[in-house]
Amino acid sequence: MTAPTPSYCPLFTAFNRTLDIQGSIIDLLDRLITAHIGDVEERIKLALSDLNTMDVDFQQSLKQGVFTGIPKVPLNVITPEKFEDIRRLMEQGDALNELYHTRTVYSHYICDSLLLTTYAIAERYLLNIAENCQQDYGKKISPCDLDDSGVVAAINYLEKVIEIDPVQPCHQWGQFFRWNKVRNILAHNHGQCSNGRERNAVKQLIEVDKNGFLLTTFDNCRRFIEDSKDLSSKLESTITSKYSSLPPASTN
Repeated sequence: MTAPTPSYCPLFTAFNRTLDIQGSIIDLLDRLITAHIGDVEERIKLALSDLNTMDVDFQQSLKQGVFTGIPKVPLNVITPEKFEDIRRLMEQGDALNELYHTRTVYSHYICDSLLLTTYAIAERYLLNIAENCQQDYGKKISPCDLDDSGVVAAINYLEKVIEIDPVQPCHQWGQFFRWNKVRNILAHNHGQCSNGRERNAVKQLIEVDKNGFLLTTFDNCRRFIEDSKDLSSKLESTITSKYSSLPPASTN
């Protein structure tokens, strides 16, 4: 008698489809941020071209306080035209400030959130796969009965309870375990490495600044998706091989 199709099979298809959707969202946000940066840079260029019409002495007199919003210029020399010059220079300062924050703070925060969300998707699917394998193999022990949690619980369950070929020594799992460390740093310490050991563990994946903060990018998010697909492919072939050689009907 042909064994029924295991319930975990559709989950791998759904997992990869969801990762593709998340990848499209990442690409869209990357394009939006890039376009916004281009708009701000164009505003700065226009402001600089306008400011070339100012006399040099007046430009120098504005430099001290313009970026704090308090230009130090004697009131008796400010004509209506000079007020317009001040306004344009202050707009340039605002644009530069916006450009800096968009390129650094905003984009990193967005990518932190995207990476955490994508990791949560991978974690949920891997746990669901482990839970469905419990059903397919008729096991009494569930993934939640193990001491571990999240992705680690799912992998340990498949290895120790379902008894698939070991996954942990392979490249895919080693890479995903490093992503697990990245996720924990983002989720539990606001993206800052606590020590040199953490920094060394994640620097192969994400740039770390001098203060230990992760500088997450859109490319990092894309790389995590590719690594998740690699792990998914490895697990699917390994679980399917086990299922074919030892049908659930024969297990306890």
